[in-house]
Amino acid sequence: MTQMLSQLPYLSQVERLEICESGEYPKPKDGSYMDTSQWLGLLHLFSALQSLYVSKGLVPIIAAALRELTKGRAMEVIPTLSSLFLEGLQPSGPAQEAISSFVATRQLSGHPVAVHDWVFE
Repeated sequence: MTQMLSQLPYLSQVERLEICESGEYPKPKDGSYMDTSQWLGLLHLFSALQSLYVSKGLVPIIAAALRELTKGRAMEVIPTLSSLFLEGLQPSGPAQEAISSFVATRQLSGHPVAVHDWVFE
């Protein structure tokens, strides 16, 4: 999918992106169709992205992908991101820890990201 989408030059100008799961297809056993590196490859295409919205079922895998950006790569992917809207993020747990780590790293780099609850309808 990333390879196909990389052929679309206007993606680099997208400022708002909603990533929502579809209930139409059965999920793989690990709950995701893509691993964290594939998600980061996809998000890398959106270099002007300012607001990212993630539906509840995808929060854990997107959080895990964003955690990877805390390892010296905080500004490599989605460098202009300023708002992260997550549906149903729990106050504690692995996803919350990953997001907190990502947000702290971005804060230290001088490019803060605000996290908001997203009520997806």
